[in-house]
Amino acid sequence: MPVPSSYRDTIAALRAPTASGDVAWKTHEHGFVAEIAGSRIRLWDGIHEETSVDFIAFGLLDQNGKTLDSWYIDDGDEDYLPMTRLLIDARRTALGVPDRLNAILSALSALGGS
Repeated sequence: MPVPSSYRDTIAALRAPTASGDVAWKTHEHGFVAEIAGSRIRLWDGIHEETSVDFIAFGLLDQNGKTLDSWYIDDGDEDYLPMTRLLIDARRTALGVPDRLNAILSALSALGGS
């Protein structure tokens, strides 16, 4: 199942600012969430219990956290790899990986590492 057609432009527009860290992703009990234009979007992944196939899911929530819509992509579907990249970038931002790497580089530079 590909990304639903009504979400294609949104997902495409979300990729670059997520990759650059400009979207403020945060950890959520089920994946990662970002607030944009009065809505929340959520990404999470898992494994289907019945088929053991990996999936990545997207949820559109209102400001109170109520799910308005959701869908998923299975491993092997045409949009799985781009959604994987989006999820990885969202996870890195939510967990503060870029800031940690910058701190490590600063510390190494202070030691004369380069």
